[in-house]
Amino acid sequence: MKSDYKGESYISIIILVHNAYSYTKQTIKTLSRTVDVDYEVIVVDNNSMRRTKSLLIRLFRRRYIDKLLFLNITDALIFR
Repeated sequence: MKSDYKGESYISIIILVHNAYSYTKQTIKTLSRTVDVDYEVIVVDNNSMRRTKSLLIRLFRRRYIDKLLFLNITDALIFR
């Protein structure tokens, strides 16, 4: 996650996840080292198992993820 939006170049990076926490974490860490514009990271979890969800929440609380969306069959829960 970059600092708050301050310039004209701003992008939203959306990462779709289903039980792939390690790949998601690596993607986010790589982005933080390589992207040279202001951006936000939005993670959409498609009904992963509880452990993956818990680990994603941890990344969100540590501010690696700007917005976190959990999808399941009955509803959606959004963290902002």
